[in-house]
Amino acid sequence: MQASTMDRDQWQILDITPCLKKKWTVLIQVLEPGHKEDSKVGGKFRKLLLVDSQGTQVTGMIYTNHVKFFENSLMAYKRYHVSNAVLKATEPKFRLSSYVYSWTFNTNTLVEEYPESVPPPLQCQFQFTPFSELHKHAETETYQCVRGVVIKCFPTDVISQEPDLKTKKYVIIVNEEKKPVILSLWNSIEKNEGRLLDQICETGPLIFAMRVKVTTFNGLSLSTRMGSAIMINPPVTEDLQLQKWYNKNKTELKELLQKKAYKDTEILLPYPEEKDIVPIAKAIANFKYRKATWIRGRLRLPTQDRSFSHTPCSNCLKSVEADMNWKIKCQSCKMDSEIQVILRATVDIDDGTASIRVCISNPDIQKFIPFTPNAVKEAEDSGKDMHDLIAASIQTMSVVGFIRSSETTYNQQSTTRISIVKAHKVTNNAFLASTVAAETQGSKQPHTLGQGTSKEEATQTHTSNNTYPAAIGNEATQELKHPPTVSEGTSKGEPPSEGALKRKHPQSEAYKETESLDGKTPRETKKIK
Repeated sequence: MQASTMDRDQWQILDITPCLKKKWTVLIQVLEPGHKEDSKVGGKFRKLLLVDSQGTQVTGMIYTNHVKFFENSLMAYKRYHVSNAVLKATEPKFRLSSYVYSWTFNTNTLVEEYPESVPPPLQCQFQFTPFSELHKHAETETYQCVRGVVIKCFPTDVISQEPDLKTKKYVIIVNEEKKPVILSLWNSIEKNEGRLLDQICETGPLIFAMRVKVTTFNGLSLSTRMGSAIMINPPVTEDLQLQKWYNKNKTELKELLQKKAYKDTEILLPYPEEKDIVPIAKAIANFKYRKATWIRGRLRLPTQDRSFSHTPCSNCLKSVEADMNWKIKCQSCKMDSEIQVILRATVDIDDGTASIRVCISNPDIQKFIPFTPNAVKEAEDSGKDMHDLIAASIQTMSVVGFIRSSETTYNQQSTTRISIVKAHKVTNNAFLASTVAAETQGSKQPHTLGQGTSKEEATQTHTSNNTYPAAIGNEATQELKHPPTVSEGTSKGEPPSEGALKRKHPQSEAYKETESLDGKTPRETKKIK
């Protein structure tokens, strides 16, 4: 096969344009083989990413009946001679390099496998976001690329059955920063890469998670979307390998797993740098484009329209009317479970530029009040009004919090919900007072929570020695159909258990991110009199 190509002119991807009035052949390597997917207009398609020896990348597309023709070809990391694919101009927002065309494969496209036992290192360069900077991209449409090793795979969860089958798998990934993060693999990626990872997880496989969404589910996590790709053990240069590091740090990584560090917001969302904290007025204005951000301010407890405690299923966090010591068969997640007591409150945070109303729950709420969840629950069950006691305990408190804005629609009315993902208690009120004064002076006029008009700040990523196509995705710019109102949000959900968890797809309207259950007991607690 190799000999048969020696009599042809060999070209590079950048050479292939409509102006080239002759037959052509390019030696390419498959970066991302893609999967057979359902098209919105009917039929199947497969999307690939290819690279040549110069590092130039091109998107390959295979449609309808041609998908089956190539099902055993164009496999990950292998090299092929490709001749005479159909060129199509690519929209600027979808371009991965300076090359402006994509290649469409059909049964007339000649694809010849290059004979070699081991593929060479990929010639393209890569750009990855450090785990410590993922929070800057949370709940945006600017998808990120990360590199790490897989240290745990959870069982596959079937979200819905045929004909609209949806499946999900959680895996835990970690890199040299030692901040384990949950990565959710959905549907075709779960079926292919997810099941392969199940088989090789014990070896600590290297993965490149390309174009994944950063979410505030479980504090901070990653999730595949349409257009994402998972590269498993890619052939790359030594500087991008992690096997030696993994072998050296196995014991510590095992301890991080045992501590469930992947759901520990103290690790995932530590106290931010000063430059990452945004005045509340600016945060409100930016909610249209940036749904999650750091703010700070003084706390105040308004009148509550519900109790401070509630009793959800400890597995799926669906509220259940039950006693604290009950063991139940949950009607929502269909699993044997226990009743968990959750503390929650609606609080106002004010920094002088604006005030914002958010929902806070344990474990964060327990940093600000001296009562345990069980104590509050027992007091409320006995008919005691806890508002004044809790208000008195937080009236001198200040907070630096990572908040998330989400929108829900009910009866054609849009409501904005704000929740605290992570709260850090501020003890230096003198520093806070000076900061608030500076922010107030810098604000031209007072703000209230409403529609934002400013653009999201530029994406910042840590770059290795190589540059891969950076985060791909468009920020939402559509106007809200209904002015948002302020109401309580919900906080984070319990990370996956070993059993199959029943949750909705994050892209579904029915999907709800629920409150964290991994509460911590305050250093001091008071009896409620």
